[in-house]
Amino acid sequence: MNIRLEPCVKRDLRPGDLFSSVGPNYWDHRDLNSIGERVYIRTDAPARADDLDTEVYRVLVEIT
Repeated sequence: MNIRLEPCVKRDLRPGDLFSSVGPNYWDHRDLNSIGERVYIRTDAPARADDLDTEVYRVLVEIT
């Protein structure tokens, strides 16, 4: 399993996207089994207007 983080803002997330507010420095030293620890799923509910430009990391998981 390969996991990549792609920086983006919340307005660019699509429903079903996985995202995290913590970046690569946090994940580089974590066991991949703990991936659900700080990861959230974008729903179809709209983000708050004051939260649209918050920088987050899209979590991309590739099963190998």
